[in-house]
Amino acid sequence: MRRWFEALRLPGSLPVLCTLRVVHAADGRPIEATSMVKAGHLYEVQYEFATE
Repeated sequence: MRRWFEALRLPGSLPVLCTLRVVHAADGRPIEATSMVKAGHLYEVQYEFATE
């Protein structure tokens, strides 16, 4: 994790938000993967999931 603080130029006391998102096709195949690293103190995350 140390490298994320350096890359974002953050002091070690601030949170880092690391998110991995994988989107699947209707047949279950992964079709998209996104990895995001952000300064955690600047974001609020809210997800909603539909039930199957």
